[in-house]
Amino acid sequence: MRAYRFLHVLAVCGCLVALPTQAAMYKWVDENGNVNYGDSVPPKYASKVSDRAARPGSVKWERAMASLESSPSEQELAKQRSEAKAQQERKRLDTALLSTYSNEAEIETARERELRRSQETLKVVSAGLAGSSSPEDRQKLDALINQSRRETDAINARFDAQKARFRELTAPPTTAQATSKPSAK
Repeated sequence: MRAYRFLHVLAVCGCLVALPTQAAMYKWVDENGNVNYGDSVPPKYASKVSDRAARPGSVKWERAMASLESSPSEQELAKQRSEAKAQQERKRLDTALLSTYSNEAEIETARERELRRSQETLKVVSAGLAGSSSPEDRQKLDALINQSRRETDAINARFDAQKARFRELTAPPTTAQATSKPSAK
């Protein structure tokens, strides 16, 4: 009798120990369409909806939110791509600016050349339309004069921006920039 009691107590203890170790089972489908089961979902498949067996016979749907929150969203990825593209374009423009001009005087010479070309075009068109006294030709001349003014403003703005950027690129580093860069030892 004593042996049965001991076996009974041992069996109850064994059952009690096994209860806390009951782990949830997860179900996921891989890229080949195979259904897999395990005690955790691999990170590769964590973003997909998977089944979780909470108790024997019941299924609970859940999403692995931790992996979704840690991975960047499509908007963040698109923003990163556009920033990288803008940075690459800026670098390309800086390289072109530095290879085109060696000093600020060359930028001013190029500005004067562009302005002169614009003014000469306006003079040629104005001379052609000046002989005519029709109101249509007068309107065309006024429109060309306004367009020429806009072109002049655009040329000046473009060369001012190029000149400012050229100064930024060719300026010696300030003390704040020099101290922020780690020195090579």
